[in-house]
Amino acid sequence: MAELFESSEEENNDEFVGFTIDEIPERPDFESDPETSGESDISLGDESSKNGSENSDSEEEEVEEDSIWTHDLDEIDIASFKENVGLTEILPKEANCLDFLLILFPEELINLIVVETNRNAEQKQAAANKVDKDWQLANNNDIRSYLGIRLLQGIKVLPSERDYWSTNSFLGVKQVQDIMSRTRYLKINQYLHFNDSSKAKPGGHAEHDKLFHIRPLINKLTETFAEAYAPNRENAIDEGLIKFKGRLAFKQYMPLKPAKRGIKVWLRADSTTHYVSAFEVYTGRPNQGEPELGLGARIVTDFSRDLMDCNYQLFSSFALMKKLKQDGIYATAKTRKNRKEFPTEVKNAKLQNRGDSFSLQRDAITACAWKDKKIVYFLTSCCQPSGDDTV
Repeated sequence: MAELFESSEEENNDEFVGFTIDEIPERPDFESDPETSGESDISLGDESSKNGSENSDSEEEEVEEDSIWTHDLDEIDIASFKENVGLTEILPKEANCLDFLLILFPEELINLIVVETNRNAEQKQAAANKVDKDWQLANNNDIRSYLGIRLLQGIKVLPSERDYWSTNSFLGVKQVQDIMSRTRYLKINQYLHFNDSSKAKPGGHAEHDKLFHIRPLINKLTETFAEAYAPNRENAIDEGLIKFKGRLAFKQYMPLKPAKRGIKVWLRADSTTHYVSAFEVYTGRPNQGEPELGLGARIVTDFSRDLMDCNYQLFSSFALMKKLKQDGIYATAKTRKNRKEFPTEVKNAKLQNRGDSFSLQRDAITACAWKDKKIVYFLTSCCQPSGDDTV
């Protein structure tokens, strides 16, 4: 598989089984898309309620909350960061791309894919009562090669999947052709599987999992992504969107994202290297459609659990940031001015010129309004209340 990078079915509306090459989007041009926004869609407070509870607080409660905020801005004492950063496994200089791939896709996972792919091929042929003469049992080398080809297809995008085996010198990719024949590739693509379909619970069952078919893959990648790299001090938690045009019960529409429609994924990424160390696929509301209150807060809390007492910083409601700070995690969060516990004096601040700001402080957490092209409101426990800190 390392040679690839040398320089010289059935439709299901409720479950996700993967992408085809045609569904892998080209890298978006963020600068040229006028509709693309850098603003986060994440909601971190407890304001999400069917009855709009954020607007139902009485004026008396708001005044009482505001009285706790102060104009006396004290310097924030930020504990030093002493954690190791970088790869947790140092590979030798002669390591190739396959060695790096196996850090995230270890042999244990390759073995599982081999077993489930062969099982799926056997089940499909038995159900059809017909032997597939073009199918041969997959082995570990087949799956490693297949994964390498799929990764290369995301880098070198051609009009059709079959074009990688084209005899046309302008289209065909010799490295791919030398690794695996087109027939073998298409057969592995046809039967590729990550779980035993016979054990899937039907829709409506209490244990039904919309991601059952890829659950072992997600679980293993969740482990390896976290174990392979120790992040820098600054991390970001936000929503991402994987472009997907097919039919899917939990497909989301997010107009502020470049792709607009697709599969929503919660992500925690290193703000320096952009390495994703934690992720969770959002499959819709739990408990028969009941909304999950405080979803954003739950995600941030879960994703920061392994960072506790290490003095990390998260770019991510006041109550949440206070809890994170108690756990040894500093945070900066852009917020809406009508957020519960956000001080009225800050949200009503009259800022005229670009660069003007107004701040109040409470329990070593600063609420700030800052004028850019428009007024930006945020909370921070890791930036000094006065000065020119970068947020």
